[in-house]
Amino acid sequence: MKAFEESITSFEQVIACHCVSGVYDYQLTVLATDLAEFSEFARKNINGFPSVKDVCTAFVVKEVKAPVNLLVGP
Repeated sequence: MKAFEESITSFEQVIACHCVSGVYDYQLTVLATDLAEFSEFARKNINGFPSVKDVCTAFVVKEVKAPVNLLVGP
């Protein structure tokens, strides 16, 4: 897992990576201009990674609420 985490942070297309509970270990947020660009990125960089045995993709079709940056502290 450490090798995956170190590798995934090197891709500028990956703007977020979260270790999650449940069926899968990680949730990535990947920026791509279209489905072809995403598919090529996933095929070359995610699917080919030795420890990756399954990939599930989902695409945003509508943003209902955007994230808010909150300052936490004194």
